[in-house]
Amino acid sequence: MNTKKDIVVLGALLHDIGKLMQRAKAPCRYKQDENEMQRFCKYQKLGGYFSHQHTLWTADFFERYESYFPHVSVRSDAAEDHLQNFAAKHHVPDTPLQWIVAEADRLSAGADRHSETEIGNITGRGKYEKIRLCPILEQVDTEGKDRDEPSRRIEMNPLGLAKDIIFPKNKAELDPEEGELLTKRYDKLWEGFSEAFGRLPKANFLVFTETLLFLLEKYTWCIPGSTTDLPDVSLYDHSKTTAAIAGCLYDYHDAMGSMTIPAIRDKNDQKFLLVCGDVSGIQKFIYNITAKGAAKGLKGRSFLVQLIAEAAGKHILRQFGYSVSNMLYSGGGRFYLLLANRDQKALDDIRAEINATLLEKYDGDVCLALGWTELCGNNFSLGKAEDKAEKADFPSKWRDAAIKANEDKRRKFAGLDYQKVFGPSGQGGEHKTCQICKKEGPLKNVSHGDENVALCRDCEIAERMGQELSKASWLAEVYNEQTGLKGRGFDIPIPNTRYYLFKDSERNHISEIRGEAVGIYRLNDTDFLPENGEAAGSHVLGFKFTGGVSQSISKNFGELTNLSTGLKRLGILRMDVDNLGQIFMKGLGKRASISRIAGLSYQLSLFFSGYLNMICNREKTMIIYSGGDDLFIVGAWDNVVELAGEIQREFKAFACENDAFTISGGIAMVSEKYPIYRGAAHAGDAEEKAKTFKRSVGGQQKEKNALTFLNKPLGWDDLAVSRKIKDKLHLLIKDGKAGKKLPAGILNRLREIYLLYERNRQDLEEKQEVRGAELEEKTMYNKWMWRAVYTLKRMAGKNPLFRTEILELRDALIKNRFHGEASERPIIQFIDVPTRWAEFLVRKQKENENGKERQSNA
Repeated sequence: MNTKKDIVVLGALLHDIGKLMQRAKAPCRYKQDENEMQRFCKYQKLGGYFSHQHTLWTADFFERYESYFPHVSVRSDAAEDHLQNFAAKHHVPDTPLQWIVAEADRLSAGADRHSETEIGNITGRGKYEKIRLCPILEQVDTEGKDRDEPSRRIEMNPLGLAKDIIFPKNKAELDPEEGELLTKRYDKLWEGFSEAFGRLPKANFLVFTETLLFLLEKYTWCIPGSTTDLPDVSLYDHSKTTAAIAGCLYDYHDAMGSMTIPAIRDKNDQKFLLVCGDVSGIQKFIYNITAKGAAKGLKGRSFLVQLIAEAAGKHILRQFGYSVSNMLYSGGGRFYLLLANRDQKALDDIRAEINATLLEKYDGDVCLALGWTELCGNNFSLGKAEDKAEKADFPSKWRDAAIKANEDKRRKFAGLDYQKVFGPSGQGGEHKTCQICKKEGPLKNVSHGDENVALCRDCEIAERMGQELSKASWLAEVYNEQTGLKGRGFDIPIPNTRYYLFKDSERNHISEIRGEAVGIYRLNDTDFLPENGEAAGSHVLGFKFTGGVSQSISKNFGELTNLSTGLKRLGILRMDVDNLGQIFMKGLGKRASISRIAGLSYQLSLFFSGYLNMICNREKTMIIYSGGDDLFIVGAWDNVVELAGEIQREFKAFACENDAFTISGGIAMVSEKYPIYRGAAHAGDAEEKAKTFKRSVGGQQKEKNALTFLNKPLGWDDLAVSRKIKDKLHLLIKDGKAGKKLPAGILNRLREIYLLYERNRQDLEEKQEVRGAELEEKTMYNKWMWRAVYTLKRMAGKNPLFRTEILELRDALIKNRFHGEASERPIIQFIDVPTRWAEFLVRKQKENENGKERQSNA
């Protein structure tokens, strides 16, 4: 379109590109030119020098790479308002449009800078060539304590999902060392960015800008946007939010007829809307299927829900004339958008339009809830550095928008035609129903191995989507499709939106797709631009991280169940981050700028949507969903338990061992024919049990940060101890040593000791003589302990080959430590878990005599 707004937003997106160039010591024709310094840099009278000299490189960038931009002049001697000036004059703006970028830059950063003395010696002017990005997750604190100086850094590499790339590193692991020049690191990033910049499609500003956004993400996600204050905001997050704010400022003042410098600088007017969208009914929709074809159907349905939420957010942005830079967050069926406050009724109309389509498609199971709140410029401001009690405003607005979206859920389909919402549906009478979701409608026979299954169109699409996703490398998103591929693609219930999935071998077919807007995204791989520079001019190019892509679903749930060791059960794991609302509301304190909130969301999504694929890429488990801050995984039960512990350990490391970030989960174990929707519900109940798990540890109260397994919540340290005990028992019973095996009867002896402990505890509780810590102490030194000492010593005497190992178990029950691993709670309180765990591993599968489908008692 080449409108002035598009040029302003592009200038805002690239306003700090000079920082990358400057730190890489890229050539700059302006750096010795005092006239250009006066034009782009700020003169500091105190000291007599020009500051913010990165703007010289920004100006040089636009002139040096002018031919790579869409058809617009980046520099014009006849007028002040052109692309180069919008980007490079953000510290010395002269015109209203230049002030839009300048103000957006300030609001993105929180309109304040904290002093160097407050944050230690890692930052400051003159050190910009030596400073790495500090991980935002390390800075989160929900208890109002002062954070220590950051101890970890993000290493500077182009974005990828390998652990060595995205995980923060301790200072001792850095290369070059902390405090050394990073010129070579920056040069590598600049070289990659500048080469790829020439391959961007430039048919129009939307295609160019949105593809550029992905390029910036790949190369600037890991470098600090500012090195004069705490460097925990990436250049990518700062650039993206600056572009979003600039677009809103332009629209607001254009609509109000107030395109003046004083009006643009005014921070009191409610110029912005923060919109929260939430697709409700997700769980009912995803899990409302039987066991037939459930693996493909679950996978497809969960991915479909992600697409619905993301497409709904993009549809709203498109109606208001914004690019995806204004989508601050998308994940877990929820999104946040930043819009200009100019037409709130249009949001009501768009919501009604989308919900009418969802109602028709899913009979009320799924709907879009929207909530929004107004913001002024002051709401972006940080709390004052000298006032420890003052908080930033932006998190409260984030919460307000979410609260209003939750309120909107209670007015499901409000404003739609009464007859459509409450009138009869279906055909009436006796009709065949879908064998997956049990709904009426036209059915299609689909082959499920040796049998044909009658599916409705929605279930057939979900299965096909799940199947294609397991082999896909590319996702195509088409708005108002003009030319498609016959027999391919998926319509979703968002107006005029359609998707395609492609394998790498089918990549040539992508160019055949045409539409008003087409996005081509490489899945879980940031190498997204064609090598030869031949990109379809009308296609946005980018990448998308999503859980379970290219993960085979050739195995059905029965086959996964049969891969279990011992007891044949399907494991269902659900996990999510604890206290996420508090983390966003309080975690960043007075430093909670829009760019930091965006960065926090981005990092969590990077782990759950991206890195989780690296952990779960194994034969016996399958990601059904992972994104935002939660996950749903199925697989052989014994693998699922081990995987849960691995995910917790990796998340803890990713979050810099910060106690503010914990994760809880629940595992259900079901037979292969048990209805998956009920199994998912059991896993959800188990997760909730972990979320409400409270215990006293070393005199301190702890809650959450646990996994419910075998119907018992365990802190992760206790799960680790349970695993060690299980491993030892399983090894000795299954393999033994010196040609002999430990009798499996030891499992019964340990179970009897545990049951005696429980009876002792119940007896004391019933007598009501003691409570709390005194109850724990009296229970610990009761009959069970003497029985344990006697029983295990006697068993050790009867099995001299295993004497050492049996007495180790006795000592563990008394000392609460096993093989160097200390437990969180007394081991006797959860010794039933490793005992049953080991029993299930050695148990031979018994035939289910009555043939009934059942949930395991596990």
